[in-house]
Amino acid sequence: DSEADAPFVWKHMTDYAVSMAKIFHAIRLDNAHSTPLHVSRHVLARVREVNPHCWVFAELFTGNFETDLLYQRTLGINALIREAMQCDSPADLGNKLQSPIWNGHPVGALSPIPTLDRVPPAQKTHQKHLSKCPSRTLLAAPAREAVPLLPRHCPALLFDCTHDNQTPAQKRNPRDALP
Repeated sequence: DSEADAPFVWKHMTDYAVSMAKIFHAIRLDNAHSTPLHVSRHVLARVREVNPHCWVFAELFTGNFETDLLYQRTLGINALIREAMQCDSPADLGNKLQSPIWNGHPVGALSPIPTLDRVPPAQKTHQKHLSKCPSRTLLAAPAREAVPLLPRHCPALLFDCTHDNQTPAQKRNPRDALP
């Protein structure tokens, strides 16, 4: 529960994570759902002392949108690792990619508002933007036109298979391609 319970482990894991953050621009939290939040928070606080811009990628398989959001907000996770081998078919992969647990946006979706993670604005009267760049109006709006954000997951990093699961050769066979 606390550093006093296992000082060697806390120090060793913190030192390891800090040393990786000094070398790399990002770190991966393997099975983040299995580590108590206060432990991860402690380690990541030390990581961000040496590398404030370090990206955090996490395997987070809680199966619950609200719990995932809690981890993301508490730890500052930048992207979630997802595994395509957990899907049984291309349709299953497509369904998971657009579910809130995996990312929440339909693949290839277009939106009339700048980002899919915002509440659609009410009908507005046409306003002239001062920018000479036409795309500028899509990227930023004046504060009086601010659009509230929806709670959503951070982006998903889709891997075919991660290190601790079966490979395609172990899990699949040619019959899987047949109807």
